[in-house]
Amino acid sequence: LYENMKNYYSVNILLNEIDDIILSKKYPETDEMNKEVKDTADSYFAYYESSGSTREEFLSYYGFASEADFIESLKLDHRRNLYYEDYVEELITDKEIDEVSAKIIKKLELIGAELRK
Repeated sequence: LYENMKNYYSVNILLNEIDDIILSKKYPETDEMNKEVKDTADSYFAYYESSGSTREEFLSYYGFASEADFIESLKLDHRRNLYYEDYVEELITDKEIDEVSAKIIKKLELIGAELRK
């Protein structure tokens, strides 16, 4: 069990490091990113503090050595989300979005017409 856990967490740490290196180059740190990350961290802290926990207890429970480590983790998550959004935008064309939107609108109009009967 220990070896499996060690291998699993070692791979996760390595993948996080690789993602951080690649995504930090693709999505450099900005004031907007820092504000979003800080707001996210503050919302986590506020939630846990409202239930009687301290920031330190929250950080310890989730395996962060410090608030700075938690912030860096949130920055990596933020960069990953930016990447996912860019990736999806490459996969789906505006034409496809328009076609699906038109179908949804048509179905909603039919439902509305049925409800008005």
